[in-house]
Amino acid sequence: MKKLFVMLLILLLFVPLIAAAESSAADPKETFVFRDNIKFGMSREEVLSIESAYEFVEYSDYIATYFQSAGEDAVLVYFFNASDDLYSVFVVYTASHTENNMYVNDFENIDTALKTKYGTPDIDQYYNWINSSYIDKTEYYGLAISMGYLTIISQWDLESVSIRHVINGDNYEITHSITYDDPYYEEPTDVSGI
Repeated sequence: MKKLFVMLLILLLFVPLIAAAESSAADPKETFVFRDNIKFGMSREEVLSIESAYEFVEYSDYIATYFQSAGEDAVLVYFFNASDDLYSVFVVYTASHTENNMYVNDFENIDTALKTKYGTPDIDQYYNWINSSYIDKTEYYGLAISMGYLTIISQWDLESVSIRHVINGDNYEITHSITYDDPYYEEPTDVSGI
């Protein structure tokens, strides 16, 4: 009986230690660092204090500024939820080219930089054709993108971040962007009208 009591006591002493060790393991939100120590879950005030070299325009649920990403001009946007926690980062490139295929070159250059930093993507330059008119004419891929016929996507689904690199278009305008999302963030359900 005494042995059973000692084993039970040891077990009771070690369970809190094991639980503490598990809870002190790195929180996946804490492992992804964007730019200068920006992490998901940070408040707007924390992000602004780290990004003090930039002038941000502030809105109710996001802040935005111009900056350089991989040597290219871009707009940087940080999105915050109702609790003022960072849950998404958006980068949209602002280059303007007269030759549409230059946008495809920009995409490939940025994609290479992302692969160098994050490894092989889960989706590697997937060509999504809505209209295959130019599918066999690579010299017109930029035009196809600008017309909304083609979207190119690379995506990384990492433990602490989901990264989506996209080039798409519509009405002869091209958008080239990267989205960094907290994979643990859940959009709150709107129950206001119920």
